[in-house]
Amino acid sequence: YGELTHGKLYVKNTPIFYSPYLLFPIKTTRQTGFLLPKRIAYSANKLGWDVSIPFFWAISKDTDATFYQRYMTERGFQEGVEFRYALSKDSFGTIYGDVLNDTKKIKETVGKVSRDWQTEHKRWAFYLNHESRFDPTLYLRADIARVSDNFYFKDFSSYNYFLANYGGNRPQPYKRVSFMADESLSFLDSTARLAKNWQNYSLNTLVKSTQDLTVSSNGQTLQRYPEITLTGIQQPLFGSRINQQFTGVYDYFYRDQGQKGHLWDVNPVLTLPLGFGDYFQLTPLAGVRGSFWARDDSAGNGMKRQGDREIYTMGATMTSEVHRVYDVGGTEVSKIRHGIRPEVSYTFNPNFRQENLPDYMAAATE
Repeated sequence: YGELTHGKLYVKNTPIFYSPYLLFPIKTTRQTGFLLPKRIAYSANKLGWDVSIPFFWAISKDTDATFYQRYMTERGFQEGVEFRYALSKDSFGTIYGDVLNDTKKIKETVGKVSRDWQTEHKRWAFYLNHESRFDPTLYLRADIARVSDNFYFKDFSSYNYFLANYGGNRPQPYKRVSFMADESLSFLDSTARLAKNWQNYSLNTLVKSTQDLTVSSNGQTLQRYPEITLTGIQQPLFGSRINQQFTGVYDYFYRDQGQKGHLWDVNPVLTLPLGFGDYFQLTPLAGVRGSFWARDDSAGNGMKRQGDREIYTMGATMTSEVHRVYDVGGTEVSKIRHGIRPEVSYTFNPNFRQENLPDYMAAATE
């Protein structure tokens, strides 16, 4: 530890803080103890005085926990706990939860949702992020996020755990929230994904649950329990010049109210690249998308309980390229290739049937 006597904190040439004695850690390892105040703020209409002092617990070299004590004069005391773990260098995760007995009385309507809170209202948030890479071709990833009510991110838009741990486009291992958790957030997606890759194929299994924050009831929101996708990348068909690729998908769409059921979708595509010297390349394509569905809801609306649809696709893509290689004479980069690649594509889908389709088929294209 380091010791400081008669310490002063200056802003430019003005002292704003004085301490007769201060003990501060200079260790290079994690230490259990209180952290610097996370937040000291004031908002007259939402939170009042907002103070957060976290406590850090270094449990072991592979685990730690942070307790977030947050007091808001207009809302009450919120307790949050974050637990981080590393089972190995390829398996790690974060679990977070908070709870608050909100004492603020409020009555309002925003869009399609309303609230009339005249007594204490229990509010909470939960977050789980986990990743395990079993080998370079097989991994498991879970991103679970849930909040107690539709107004959570509206009330705590100035600061919440999700905002503080937003990872952006390049998430850190323990800072991997993928969405901006402010009052503009309209829904929360929770996913668990198991993916396996081979040289020419990939298999992806997904479970997805959505919490719609813009409606009073989540009963009509479609959930995917599960989605299984098999993808074959473009490759020669039986060693010929014709290339093949395909996607096969199975979905089970679930919700408490409305249409729900099974959907199978198969989409093979054939292409034939044709080169015309150094001038251009023409690639005709032909494909078919076959969809088969079966409803298992009890909504008696006169529509078919099961059926199919086929969509045929024909088209072509023409590309060309003009390029030049520049000799820059650098030590690490000696040449630079600059190219212009125009491309023209045409796709034609003959008329296809749209009647008697379950409404959840529209979600299959998202």
